[in-house]
Amino acid sequence: MGCVEAIELSEDEGRLVSRYAAGRILNYSEQSDGRLTPPWITAAPVQPPDAADYKTPAPGEVSDSGNQLQSAAPLNPSQNADLEEPVALEKVTLSELFDIMGIKVSYHTHEFCKQYPKGTAYGPIAGQSETLLAVKFKLKNTSSRAVSVNISKMRRLQYLLAIQNQTYSPEQHILGVENVLNSLRTGIKAGKSIDAVLIYTLPNRLKNADDIILNMQNNNKEAEVIIK
Repeated sequence: MGCVEAIELSEDEGRLVSRYAAGRILNYSEQSDGRLTPPWITAAPVQPPDAADYKTPAPGEVSDSGNQLQSAAPLNPSQNADLEEPVALEKVTLSELFDIMGIKVSYHTHEFCKQYPKGTAYGPIAGQSETLLAVKFKLKNTSSRAVSVNISKMRRLQYLLAIQNQTYSPEQHILGVENVLNSLRTGIKAGKSIDAVLIYTLPNRLKNADDIILNMQNNNKEAEVIIK
């Protein structure tokens, strides 16, 4: 084309030639739909940021916008609302634990046996390799009038007997035994007292344990009774 005499075109003719040449080129493209600008060419492709762009700013470093960059403060575990510390139990007396107006509750004694009460036809009997532990209490009415006592409604009250890193719960609703403490429902006259008992079924070998502790808990209160 360098030897051919140059042909001068008007502005409109130049545009027509350019459009014609572009159209002919696109016709040889497999992805062309006949338009001068294919649909997949919409904008310049976005380049992924370089890893060097992700740097941790040093304390006091100034950003491109002129603002001072602040490094994130380390998370303080104590600021995490989801981490709740266990509630400490308040140590109280037995009377404070049961909280019955006019009633004083105290630990009396205990005994190991095969049957309780002994010699009865209806009391509980321990199995061949078991023993019964009867923990006895006194409830005294110190007021000047009769008091109604209903410990059976105290659903959250627990009587956990701790022996050799094991805990045991008392029997419930024992036939043939009067005034079972954990199901007690009775009335006590003014100035009078009654005996109440908790019955535990234990492995026979635990009779010789050195330390037996009864932890009685009610909500956030705890009373401890040293059995032996």
